[in-house]
Amino acid sequence: MKARFFITLIVGLFFFSANAQAQKVFGYVDADSVLQTMSEYKVAEQKLQSFQNQLQEEFKRMENDLKTKIQDYQTYLQKGADVIPAIAQQKEKEIQTLKQQYDNFPVSTQQSISLKQQQLMQPLLKKVQEGIDAVAKEKGYQYVIPKGMLLYSDGKDDITADVIAKMK
Repeated sequence: MKARFFITLIVGLFFFSANAQAQKVFGYVDADSVLQTMSEYKVAEQKLQSFQNQLQEEFKRMENDLKTKIQDYQTYLQKGADVIPAIAQQKEKEIQTLKQQYDNFPVSTQQSISLKQQQLMQPLLKKVQEGIDAVAKEKGYQYVIPKGMLLYSDGKDDITADVIAKMK
């Protein structure tokens, strides 16, 4: 009885190990490399750069407006006896409002850039994922992990080139 169990166990392990070797379990991909080869990626990068340039020009315009308001205010104060307190207060309030907008602009700009980048990249990342899924199914991989998570690989299970070829 024990011998029969032992033989069954050995035969079962033999078939299990043969099946495990025939089936590829893990592959890996460098998704950033795939993304950077896409023509849509270059267009998205150009759009993002253009958006950043617009925001930078807006920031410079705000800076110039603030400097002009401050200079106008200082010129007005130099009139001396002709200064009307109500007008001076109004000019101070305008300067404070502009200064606050100017100070808050970098934070809101960074949020806007992040949102724009996400809007531009989301469809591309979806397309990359679809390419990875298709190649993984074709090659028989059960799991595909990002290349950056690997501690070691002999390179045999890198599907990056296959994904790039599939997406062209």
